Amino acid sequence: MSTTIIVPLDGSDFADRAIPVADMLSRRTAGTIVLVALKGNGMPLDLDGFLDDHAQRFKVQAKHNVFTTGTADEAIATVAARHPNPLVVMSSHGPTALGELVVGSVTSEVLHQVSAPILLLGPHAHPDAQAGAPVPDYESILLCVDGSKASEAAIAQAKLWGTKLAAKATVIQVLDPAKARRDTNSIEAINEAGYIQRVAHDLHDVGIDSTFDVLHDPHADRAIVQQARELPNPIIIMATHGRTGLARIALGSTAMAVVRHAHCPVLVIRPTNLAAEA
Repeated sequence: MSTTIIVPLDGSDFADRAIPVADMLSRRTAGTIVLVALKGNGMPLDLDGFLDDHAQRFKVQAKHNVFTTGTADEAIATVAARHPNPLVVMSSHGPTALGELVVGSVTSEVLHQVSAPILLLGPHAHPDAQAGAPVPDYESILLCVDGSKASEAAIAQAKLWGTKLAAKATVIQVLDPAKARRDTNSIEAINEAGYIQRVAHDLHDVGIDSTFDVLHDPHADRAIVQQARELPNPIIIMATHGRTGLARIALGSTAMAVVRHAHCPVLVIRPTNLAAEA
C-alpha cells in the first residue's frame, strides 16, 4: 500500500474533496499526506499559508510542496518522484470531449506523466467531502481486468488495497456481446470465466474474500459503474495501457468514462513496464 499520499490543490472546493479521502487512507495505512500547490490561476501568493490553512480546516497532519513554475502535471510528477511509494489522490471531472482527452486536461496529463497509482474522485464521488463530512472506510474493491499485461498491475494493487483495508473484492471482466458468443457453454465463455476465477483465487490466497463475474455489455464503463453501485462503500481498480498521443482516447473511452459517472473513487494504474505507444 502506498505510504505517501499526494493531494494536489487548486483553490477550488472540488479539489478539496480529496483531502478527507487522503486523511482516511493515511489513518488506515499509516501514510503521510503531502499537499501540493502551484502558483498562478488565481491562487494566493502565500502558497505555504494556503496549504497550512487547508490542513487546519480539514484537521489533517500534512507536509507541503509548493511550485512557482511549470504545470500542474509536472508538479505532481515531481513530488511523486521525490517520495517513496506514492499515491496521488485528486478530483477529476472525467473529461469526455475528444480535445480534452488528447490535450488540455490536467487529469489526462497526470495519468501520462505519473507512473504511481492515482485515485480519482469524479463529480459524483464523495460529494460531501468538501464540506468536511467524514469519508466512510472502503469495504469493497471492484477489480476490472481484461487479460492484458496491464491488468496484472491492477491485480497487484488490488492485493495491496484489499489486504490493508480488509476489503472484499469482486473481480469482473466486461465483454461486448457482439464480439462474444452468447452460448455459456462455448470455449470462449469458459476461458473468460476461468481467467477471472483464477484472479479471484489469487486474491483469496492472500487472505482477501473474493468473488468474480463475467459481464456482457457493449459499454464497459456502464457495466462497471452499475456493478459498483451494488457494492458497499467500494473503490474501482483498473489499469490504463500507458499510451500517449491520440492513443489516449483508449483511456478516455473507458477509465475516464467510469470516473465521470461512478459514485465512488477510481484507482487508475499505468504499468511502468509497458512502453508508451504513439
